[in-house]
Amino acid sequence: MRPILALAIPCLPLLLAAALPATVRAHETMPANWCANPDAKPQIVATFSFTRQQLRAMARQVEETLGPEGLIAEGLAEREADGRCGIVDRWNMATYIAQHYCGAASGNPNVIINITAPSAYSSPQHHTVFNYEDGLQGSCAVCTAPE
Repeated sequence: MRPILALAIPCLPLLLAAALPATVRAHETMPANWCANPDAKPQIVATFSFTRQQLRAMARQVEETLGPEGLIAEGLAEREADGRCGIVDRWNMATYIAQHYCGAASGNPNVIINITAPSAYSSPQHHTVFNYEDGLQGSCAVCTAPE
């Protein structure tokens, strides 16, 4: 597999998240019930605070790695009427980056992402008002059942 996203984390080596499948649920980054099992509890396994420069760099890397057809296949861009790859949706891209980061940080493809900032990310008009300028902050959780 070719790397989709290599993230630099301060004080840690580079993480390659490409080998982990992304389970991005559109518009559902913090489910009402974190865990499907009512006895399970969410455990925060990582946090992130990406600057606008980091988001832009990671988005460029994803775009270069996936190419136009890959971006369309991943739901990060739509096909224009003339058949070419259109504009990349920044909200979808930021969600994709966070999901891959959390998957790599946790080693769990079923990790749940919780985006806490900026507020534009959670806005009803998030696809039009969210951009990379304010960065992206949040946490990664996995559900652990009691033993």
